Amino acid sequence: MKCARGFHFFQRKFWQNQAVILSLFFAGVSASAIEHQTDSISVSNEKVKTSGSEIFTGSLKLETTQYPTALPGNSQLSTDSNLIGNFKLKKTEGMKALVDVTAANSLSQDRSHFGVSELYAGQSWRDSKTQIFVGRKLEYWSLVDSDWQLGQWQPTFSQIDALKPLDQGLTGLFWQQSEGEHEFLGFVTPAFIPSMGPDVQEKNGNLVSDSRWYRQPSSTFAYQGVVTRVVYSLDIPDLAKLVANPGAGIRYKFGGQGPGLWFSSNLGYKPINSLLLGYRTILKTPEIDPRGEVTVVPVVGYHTLGGADLGYRFKKGMLAFSYLADKPENKYPEDNWFQQQPIRFQAFAMHSEANLDLIGFFEPVGVSLNYLRITGGSIQDVDSNKAPQGALFDNRFIFTNAATFKVDMKTYAFKKRMISSFKYMREFDQ
Repeated sequence: MKCARGFHFFQRKFWQNQAVILSLFFAGVSASAIEHQTDSISVSNEKVKTSGSEIFTGSLKLETTQYPTALPGNSQLSTDSNLIGNFKLKKTEGMKALVDVTAANSLSQDRSHFGVSELYAGQSWRDSKTQIFVGRKLEYWSLVDSDWQLGQWQPTFSQIDALKPLDQGLTGLFWQQSEGEHEFLGFVTPAFIPSMGPDVQEKNGNLVSDSRWYRQPSSTFAYQGVVTRVVYSLDIPDLAKLVANPGAGIRYKFGGQGPGLWFSSNLGYKPINSLLLGYRTILKTPEIDPRGEVTVVPVVGYHTLGGADLGYRFKKGMLAFSYLADKPENKYPEDNWFQQQPIRFQAFAMHSEANLDLIGFFEPVGVSLNYLRITGGSIQDVDSNKAPQGALFDNRFIFTNAATFKVDMKTYAFKKRMISSFKYMREFDQ
């Protein structure tokens, strides 16, 4: 991290609407101005080694991304090159364990990132029908949440590329029980690790960043007819206070291992993965002090989260429908403070996929078509009297009415295995 104090807040700006995701690690503040990525070139090399029950996978990838427009005053952010390394160590027998680490260094910017998607150990009984794990672990909770990376069940890691966030596992105790086609999953945790976005520094009363995914807040505004300077400061609570927020969740799934009907449901009470924003403003008459002071603080919010998936798996394809909704817990600020209050959302999604046998491909070509529709999900700012006070950012999600089309192909070229993927996404509302 580049600063000794701070937090991450990740703002994604659209043409008319805005969406905000707040995230915290140890220091820094971040936000984003979202634009479409037009060209991405990557070269990678992957190695796999096995030793008994231990499997090590390592990959090193050089990825260059070109964006369609230059940012005013930051044209150097139109191109970004990253050297990305991913390392996985998995133990499959006896005491099971997995470590999944991703590290990246930007060749075009002076920054580096480090993330841990999974880090757990556990034990199985009754031919793996009963399993208990402790640590950070990725699990299937909701189809719409995983397809669209909404970050409601599991946090995301957006520091490397905000357009391609990495899913991060929840941290705690996991219990899984399987009986035939029935599968139960339970999760409890005493700790909370939120989503993480790009780095931002507090510098000379401003919040600045060398990331393309940050839109700096205004440094001046008109007050009583006088141009007033805005000075920002960060009030960071004790890290233990932010992390020590418990949560729990359960999931039931029937079928899905072979052709036929399958069903899944989920329910949880846990912190909202994106930190909320609390702030206080101090304004004096221009004659006394021609400055406005804004103090920003991260706040942990809670919500009840639940949904269900219903699908049918064919021999070479699947069709499924998914629903997810939440009910945020009302939390109000102290006197003279304002705070974001999320509004409940409902997400509806359709997922379809097919594996096609085509000439020239040694494996079936995967084709998928997904659709997402979200209602609600806005954010309003409230004061200590529970009265709405407008909204700094008015949406919790980067997509609210969107469709994607994706093709995955595997073939050989010049006696070398080649894997390629194409994805097209269209947002209809924003």
